[in-house]
Amino acid sequence: MMMHLWRRMSILWILGLSLSSSWLFLRPPQLTRVLRARISCWAAEAEISAADMERAKKEIAELEELAAKEDANAQFRLGQVLRKGRFVEQDLIRAFQLIFDAAQQDHVRAEYVLGTMLIRAEGCEEDVDTGVNFVLMAAEDGYAPAQFAMSKLYLTGVHPGGEDALSGLYWLKRAASEHVPAQLKLGEMLLKGEGVKRNETLAARYFMLAAKEGSVQAQEVVGQLLRTGTGLARDEALAWTWLSKAADQGNEEACLTLAAMCRKGEGSPRDPAAALRWFEKAAKSGNPEAANELGVMYLCGEGTMSDEAASAYWFQRATELEEQRLADATYGI
Repeated sequence: MMMHLWRRMSILWILGLSLSSSWLFLRPPQLTRVLRARISCWAAEAEISAADMERAKKEIAELEELAAKEDANAQFRLGQVLRKGRFVEQDLIRAFQLIFDAAQQDHVRAEYVLGTMLIRAEGCEEDVDTGVNFVLMAAEDGYAPAQFAMSKLYLTGVHPGGEDALSGLYWLKRAASEHVPAQLKLGEMLLKGEGVKRNETLAARYFMLAAKEGSVQAQEVVGQLLRTGTGLARDEALAWTWLSKAADQGNEEACLTLAAMCRKGEGSPRDPAAALRWFEKAAKSGNPEAANELGVMYLCGEGTMSDEAASAYWFQRATELEEQRLADATYGI
């Protein structure tokens, strides 16, 4: 505990020496007037409704007053508004100052965000060592996103101490108790046996946790696991339920799997027309495999009347989508 406090005081003292900004010389009323002017300019450019902008002005003015009274939560919230450019012109320098002030008061989320800003050089000079220490403070205080961030720092080798799989897994497991991205990552590692011993049953548990929290990606994976009996007892009806949840929210892989199940009669009677609808949903989202299958189905009259023009359209669309996919993978365009 004493080491934790000493590290916190040392880091804040070091950073405090280097903080400087013209904002420091403005009094709260002046800051409010400046922000209001910036809000008006930003609103005109972003075409935000007058009612929304009035609410934003009022809320930001209230945050300014509270932040001036050293309210840590207000400092953090105002800093995030300025950092992300929400209803006001982005100002990373002042955002950093406000979030720094909140972190001085042991605001856990502020510690985490301040750490990421230092690592990414947002509104300040890059300082990975100090940034990692701030993230660590928040992680030790139980903040799950910070714990997940620590796991990534160790697993990717970005941490100043280099790659450390054991420490990375420690923080990943702690974060996965409640943090959906950590549950997805740990589930994936366990399912593939990457960096850990393969454990399909445990992987399924983490994916199920994330699926129940509403993760579309996890819902699709849980559906696939139930369909194949991987880590869970095989249950085609329940697989259909989870895949439908994901597909209804636009998950392409879930759409493709449901189309295949409808075509073969898995989990429900064979229904080529339903397969056609699921393929069409995936194709309209940009999936080349689905577009190609539509070309086949229209050509053969499967689930629909035979239509050579529609078939030619979807075969052409499949080619275009595949070319775009290759361009994205090769050139990032």
